[in-house]
Amino acid sequence: MKQIIKNYAFNKTAQTVTFTDFAGISLDRLLLITNVTANVVIYQFNDPLLGGSVSGNVLTLIYDTSVMHNTDKLQIIYDCAAGDPVYDASGTASVVAGDVASGTADSGFPVKAGGVYHSSPPAFANGQRGDLQIDAQGRLLVNPAALAAAVDSVSTQGLWTELTGLSAAALNADLVPSTDVSAYKWLSLQILGVYTGTITFQGSNDGSSWKSVVLKDVGTASNPTATTFSNTAPTSANALYAGPIDFRFFRARLTSYTGGSGTASGVLELYAAASGPQGQVNLAGGVLGSADGLNNPTTSAIWSYGLIYNGATFDRQRGANAASNTAGTGLIGMGLLGFDGTNYQRVKVTTAGLLQNGASQTTQTLTSGSSTGSSTASALTGLSPYREALITLNCTAVSGTAPTLTVRIQASDDGGTTWYDLPNAAFTQVTSTGTQALCLGIPSNSFGDTVRAAWTIAGTAPSFTFTVKGLFKT
Repeated sequence: MKQIIKNYAFNKTAQTVTFTDFAGISLDRLLLITNVTANVVIYQFNDPLLGGSVSGNVLTLIYDTSVMHNTDKLQIIYDCAAGDPVYDASGTASVVAGDVASGTADSGFPVKAGGVYHSSPPAFANGQRGDLQIDAQGRLLVNPAALAAAVDSVSTQGLWTELTGLSAAALNADLVPSTDVSAYKWLSLQILGVYTGTITFQGSNDGSSWKSVVLKDVGTASNPTATTFSNTAPTSANALYAGPIDFRFFRARLTSYTGGSGTASGVLELYAAASGPQGQVNLAGGVLGSADGLNNPTTSAIWSYGLIYNGATFDRQRGANAASNTAGTGLIGMGLLGFDGTNYQRVKVTTAGLLQNGASQTTQTLTSGSSTGSSTASALTGLSPYREALITLNCTAVSGTAPTLTVRIQASDDGGTTWYDLPNAAFTQVTSTGTQALCLGIPSNSFGDTVRAAWTIAGTAPSFTFTVKGLFKT
């Protein structure tokens, strides 16, 4: 006979559970232990990670319970044999023969309360023992009775649970009593009835200090948010509010009420998974798809139209299926676009699917004129977009005795304060007119953002007329 063990001692440090009414227990008849305070299974007969060992009437758990509390409430399901203690509604252990506490013959119904079997879920008193009831397909049957008082709590039942029969007909009466909803992520409350009053949605983490919480009116196309719902008799209320659960306790209270006006009723659904994006209820309707330039839209419909934020307002996404030179915001979409500083342009590819070469280039003069001594030219900046350069030297006039000219390219890493000779970036020494060229670029001699030409002139009364240019390419 399977029953819930009422009397035990839990030691979270030693990871032990002592069955105080038993002289000894058998591990093969221990089915399940759940810490219902923490909502955690700490022993399960068919899980090697949730097993344990037995010595006498003491079970030592594999599960680490050190972060729990010795006073936590445990639900222990044990398959008792003849001669083992059984428990009545008060939790007092007694020893009986057979599998029925009252001694009545088993009539075949799989649920027993107080020793009497029933064909339908019975009404239990607090602390009363009852066996599980299974339907013909082996599924667990549950009693869908509404919460009876504020002390009742809700445990997770699969992906959702439903609380029906909710009602309130007095000032500060709770349509939904204080309910521990921490096992769920989403709630949906339907409010019905003919009454005059205001129901306020409230949440709390300690069960005593309450704050109004925001839910969405999912029965209205624009999904307005609200912390209350009001009705005036003789109108029959039919409202539906939903939202995320970001608190431990939830209640819905009649914070204003006209005496004798009627009764508010409702149904509460609790879901283990959130409905779509957290805080978004209606993804299909709303008013936000009608135009661009919407300031701070707050309803959930912004998701359904694929809006993006341009820094000031929201705009609909546009596909890149129009001509180039398309101006405007919100252009990320079906194609890849690039911004040229004024407009968005479509990125083009070859028939093989490769990006077309969009390389750009610029020609800049580093220095030009005549010089009779060593010097440097002004800095040329803004070259970081370019990856390679062709530098040319054209000397058109030379005079003096044994004149020589050596031109080199320098780079700066601090905006022109400190200069370095680039490797492999010096022209062959010039002694007569002529032209030269050298190449710079990745990887061996990259030039950075800032470069200049520097030169050294030697000889007797030397003079050179020359030009240094650079063709820079991305």
